[in-house]
Amino acid sequence: VPSFGIPGAQSAFRQVQFSWAVTRPYDVFIYSGLTIPPFCFAKGGLAYIHFPMDANMVAQARSEGVNPLRERAYGLVWRAQRSSYDQWFANSDYTAGWMKRRWDQPAPVVYPPVEADFPQVSKRNLIVSIGRFTAGKRSKRQLEQIQVFREFCKKVDEPWEFCLIGFCSKSPE
Repeated sequence: VPSFGIPGAQSAFRQVQFSWAVTRPYDVFIYSGLTIPPFCFAKGGLAYIHFPMDANMVAQARSEGVNPLRERAYGLVWRAQRSSYDQWFANSDYTAGWMKRRWDQPAPVVYPPVEADFPQVSKRNLIVSIGRFTAGKRSKRQLEQIQVFREFCKKVDEPWEFCLIGFCSKSPE
């Protein structure tokens, strides 16, 4: 599967060719993901973004020092790619803000469905923190959370539990 960001290992032609094969057979193609979506050749296209992980190809080209003519060409491709979708949606206000900042793409928010019928359970003294385990700029600061929890436990009379939930990626960050 080619990347749909800046053309590189996969040429722009291959991106369009792959996009055609994947999206053309459908009346409506719905993309749901984290990266720049493929071009949409269906009769209708919806993009539902969980978080815009990739910078748009113009910003990426600029950061890599690509010559201005190529940067302009990437801008034309990026606008065509975005306009191939009839509607863009974000899964949260946070994601919508990043889509506007990173992709210059405004999007209304459509929250993911959640089950709202919860069973009644007795309350516990439990603090849960959910987030991926990473280092660097994207750290969710789990070590600091543990330190704060320890300090908190020294100040309260009842016992408390602290639970960290998340996943570890194979990438160094």
